[in-house]
Amino acid sequence: MGLYYVLHIAKLRNKNALQRLLPALVDTYNDMSFGDIFLHLLTGHLTLLSDEFGSEDFCSFVFDGFLLTSFSSKENVHRHILRMLLHLHHKVLPSYMETLMKTLEPPKQCSEPLKDLHSQLIEKLEAQKKSPPPLDETASLDLGLHPVSVPTTPSTPTTPL
Repeated sequence: MGLYYVLHIAKLRNKNALQRLLPALVDTYNDMSFGDIFLHLLTGHLTLLSDEFGSEDFCSFVFDGFLLTSFSSKENVHRHILRMLLHLHHKVLPSYMETLMKTLEPPKQCSEPLKDLHSQLIEKLEAQKKSPPPLDETASLDLGLHPVSVPTTPSTPTTPL
């Protein structure tokens, strides 16, 4: 019942409740909170909170407080973390992302899909470093044009054609 409640809270984007509940999920019966179905749904809902991953506190309680507690013993958790980061890598703080990449280095004896996901994430991070930074919105809107007033005369039609 608690797992469904956490999914509901995540869907509602209630980060304060998630902050209190995720650490409690580390010790569930039969490690149900680290099952593929639950993790798939949870990581999907966490991507809705993408802007929150710019905060070190939020990253800390999601990754350190929950996901990274069992990733070394469960390959499926490792895979779900990498999939989520493929979607959110540009939102996570660069310093935190660097730490995560060191932590999520695949072990020598792991499956090919896990190695492929890690390689994909490395490629995306390198492409992000090579791409130019996004332009400032206010600067891109200023075209240097000055407003011009047009006098209306009786010969100018005022009704649409």
